[in-house]
Amino acid sequence: MIKYFLKRRYKMSTINERLRDLRVACNLTQKEFGEIIGLSWGSVCQIETGRRNVTERHLHQIEIWPKKKVNMKWLRTGEGTSMFLDDPLEKKMLELKAVFGLNNAQFNLFKNFLQLPPASRDIISNYLESCFGNRVPDQKEKLPTSTKELETLEKRYKPKKEENA
Repeated sequence: MIKYFLKRRYKMSTINERLRDLRVACNLTQKEFGEIIGLSWGSVCQIETGRRNVTERHLHQIEIWPKKKVNMKWLRTGEGTSMFLDDPLEKKMLELKAVFGLNNAQFNLFKNFLQLPPASRDIISNYLESCFGNRVPDQKEKLPTSTKELETLEKRYKPKKEENA
């Protein structure tokens, strides 16, 4: 893939080629990318091969795409050094990853949790609170390091259901 971009670097590309570069850089199939811009995979293929033009509607869908902040000047004209804009929120999240020593799985869990709708975050928060209470363990308390320890801790703090007699 790097070879592909280096080859393109010194050649003036069309908006259709830049759209393909964007899709490839995001590791999306034509079908997945088509869902983002409101097209079938066949239409995306036609755009990438130059048999169909990119419209303002397609560009607008990319501009409002919440997962990536695309440099629209680069996409429209080819000017600029990067296809993506710097995302200050992403930088802050990466700083938190470093500060708390999160591995990739923990970081992705944290990031995905924050991207959920507020109602979904509330459901998860309420569940965790019902399991562990609204407390933060102090430094002396041993934190669980295995799934078995976590399950034991969950059973200890999980509210017991009342039996109907």
